[in-house]
Amino acid sequence: MFNHLSENKKIRPARFAGQFYSAEPGELRQEIAGYLALASATKLAEPPKMILVPHAGYMYSGPVAARAYNLLTGTDFTRVILLGRSHNASFAGVAADTHQGWQTPLGKVLVDQKFILALARADKDIFLDSAPHQGDHILEAQLPFLQAVLSAKFQIAPLVLGSEETAFSHKLAQALAALIDKKTLVVISSDLAHYPPGRTAQALDQKTLALIAGLDEPALIAHLNGVGRLNIPNLQTLACGGSAILTGMRLAQILKLKPKILGYQNSGDRVPQGKDRVVGYGAVAFFT
Repeated sequence: MFNHLSENKKIRPARFAGQFYSAEPGELRQEIAGYLALASATKLAEPPKMILVPHAGYMYSGPVAARAYNLLTGTDFTRVILLGRSHNASFAGVAADTHQGWQTPLGKVLVDQKFILALARADKDIFLDSAPHQGDHILEAQLPFLQAVLSAKFQIAPLVLGSEETAFSHKLAQALAALIDKKTLVVISSDLAHYPPGRTAQALDQKTLALIAGLDEPALIAHLNGVGRLNIPNLQTLACGGSAILTGMRLAQILKLKPKILGYQNSGDRVPQGKDRVVGYGAVAFFT
């Protein structure tokens, strides 16, 4: 693995524009604005410090993601930590992206290279490697929403875990807690249950969300690890970003953040003819 920033100085292109969201800037802005307008307005004393949001195609998960991003409208965070579990690679530890920036149809967002270098120095299991980020949509899908709602120019720290090993989640949470400041937002990217029937997904996902909201880490680990014993047709996972969620829960405990469930749907709610095989989407915000 790499431990310096000479690996890749290029801009990561918007690889999933035109697939997960519109590649045309005007259409993309309009789509996001529509989802934000429909999101429930919650009056809060201050914005969340961390959010959990889905990462499917916007037509499926956009309304749920907007429940969280709506709370960030006009906020002035200058650093956003993007956290997910790699879909395409398995490895020990945490891979921090090394591109100079990431492109979207709404413009370029720079990578906070000083921050990821400091993070990599904090623990040997956090390393610099852009490869796991190249063909994965989990973090890219969050950027247009962030560009739409944040008022300040911001940089990103894209991080993906390569396994469900709890030790790496704990190490990453500790390292993040020591480095983040008041201008840092954490975005956890994960969908929920994959491919059970719609009603089954709703029951499973409500339990998952309740455990997250209760910051019950041992119970969530047992819940996620028990997927194979449920004998539910087509069920593959209860959360594709389990280790990222656990990182966020441990970080919330360290920083004394309080979770609040904002909304839930599954793909069958958006496309009724697909109710027999769905993916679940939840939004959670974490406040001081």
